[in-house]
Amino acid sequence: MEFEKTLKKIKDYGFEGEIYYSVSKSKSVKVNEKKIEEQRENIDEGIGIRVIKHGRVGFAFTTGNKNEDIEKTLKYAMEIAEVCESDGANILPTKDECSLYQKIDKQKQWFEPGIDNLIKNAFLCEEIALSLDSRIKSFRDIESSFTHFYSHILNTAEVDISGEGYCSILHITAVGEEKGDRQLGFEVEYSIKEELPDAEKVAKKLVSKIVKKFYPIELKPGKYNLVLSPFITAELISSFITALTGDNIYKRKSIFVDKLDKNIGSRVLNIVDDPFDYNSISLFNFDGEGVPVRKKYIIEKGVLKTFLHNKYSSIKLGDRLTGNGVRAGYRAIPGIAPIHLNIEKGENNFESLIKNVNDGLYITELMGLHTIDTISGEFSIGASGNIISSGEIKKAVHKMTIAGNIRDILEQIVAVCDNTEYFVSGVCAPSILLEGVSISG
Repeated sequence: MEFEKTLKKIKDYGFEGEIYYSVSKSKSVKVNEKKIEEQRENIDEGIGIRVIKHGRVGFAFTTGNKNEDIEKTLKYAMEIAEVCESDGANILPTKDECSLYQKIDKQKQWFEPGIDNLIKNAFLCEEIALSLDSRIKSFRDIESSFTHFYSHILNTAEVDISGEGYCSILHITAVGEEKGDRQLGFEVEYSIKEELPDAEKVAKKLVSKIVKKFYPIELKPGKYNLVLSPFITAELISSFITALTGDNIYKRKSIFVDKLDKNIGSRVLNIVDDPFDYNSISLFNFDGEGVPVRKKYIIEKGVLKTFLHNKYSSIKLGDRLTGNGVRAGYRAIPGIAPIHLNIEKGENNFESLIKNVNDGLYITELMGLHTIDTISGEFSIGASGNIISSGEIKKAVHKMTIAGNIRDILEQIVAVCDNTEYFVSGVCAPSILLEGVSISG
């Protein structure tokens, strides 16, 4: 595809412009009861074209790759731009802003498993899960997949950057049953290395989750010390991170407006956007606009250090570009999100912390996180987990409600553990201890 010729045409028509090309090739299998239920191979390829003229933006995309497809898409994008309102912040990143790329060296050699390998790994996970505990009765979903992806970004400001990578994922959902009590659990693991996810590790974590959920009781209302599992820490922090994106800040739709360089949480809390974390799922050294990604503290020792920006929000707020223009593929213009969110681990050993927690709960599920109001910070969410008693994680509890404000939750963090886990959502997190949180039924 002759993208340079398309860029020349964009210039000739008096526009600035950007071409975003991506292709992902995936293969996946679903199995259950030692049978293959589904087997797929898919290619998703397309081109997104964004044009700007006098601050007016137009965008269109195509799944075709012929010259006439690109011509038609460019025409649509220009027609849209002509009828849109002008905004001086609509500017493409420049070559100077897109020149200092740090090397990401996570995948040292090519790896592509055959479909037979995916099937074997899925069957192995099922087999191990069944062998670990007789209370595991059935499976809702066992899926093993592999995806190779490639992206190429060019614009009329001479930005030209591309990258590729791969990722394999193993996902399993199972039902456990004991004396009429049925409990559901899931586990998912990814690998960006030259190997598939560890089926035994996935099965063990799945079974451990399910057997701890049997015969839950309801808890008396009161104040409790909460230890969040790594997954719940990741889910909780991720749920309000949109309040730290530049678009919500300039629209004043965030609890953190005017809080830059101010204390917003506990001194033990450090949150980093770190694309270069060797174990993270992030594989490109550029964002969805071609801007170099970089490691940066979002919150350091409880102090808000930066908002996250794409080019547009950085212009609106007069801030430095942060390399957080994230796209949902060729069908969309860049939004804003962390590249790899890292809630930094602390010095507390998880087992030792559990032994020293009084009136404690180990939280393994939160329901309704999407309802958190990121403008006021108010929330009311469901929770379940286990009682911490005599230094051990014991009886399951459910039907709990946690209500409050995100600002208070951030202040109530008194300890951070060293048991970091990585998640396919692009977040890594350890367990954290929250002190004196109100729980109701």
